[in-house]
Amino acid sequence: PGAPPLEIDVGCHKGFFLVAMAQRHPERDFLGLERQSSRVEKCRKKISHWGISNAHVVRATELPVFREGLPARCADGIHVLFPDPWPKRRHHFRRLLQDEFLAACALALKPAGFLRILTDDADYAGAIRESVAQSGKFRPLPWREDYPETEFQKKFSGERQFHGIALALHAP
Repeated sequence: PGAPPLEIDVGCHKGFFLVAMAQRHPERDFLGLERQSSRVEKCRKKISHWGISNAHVVRATELPVFREGLPARCADGIHVLFPDPWPKRRHHFRRLLQDEFLAACALALKPAGFLRILTDDADYAGAIRESVAQSGKFRPLPWREDYPETEFQKKFSGERQFHGIALALHAP
């Protein structure tokens, strides 16, 4: 048999979602990407504490990893949960979910792989949907509610509205 399915958690923070997914799905592998070293260490401690062998985390900046560090067609799924919305218009160029990152995700995903995005910023959700539509690389999927919550969701549920965007890669 081949390698287990791989899901990537972009910006895995302290690993709450990553660890929960790895525990729920021991038949899959999970890779967390996080740019802050203190968060990477916290995530690694959780993985070690729970004895999880199907989850790993690396300190990395998202776009360079997708451009240079991942083989094409390696991932079955990509999760981008609560990316920084950079709400000021003059900072929008810093937003992760733009054309270049979406193209990199499409290259990293296997045919019919999925991209799952969650944000609490309505304006950013609209911009993401617009970028996705312009890319032509993805088609909408129904949103699933059965995923574990992130630390952010637990902290702010009831206070904020969450905007889920679920996509499947168009078959090549």
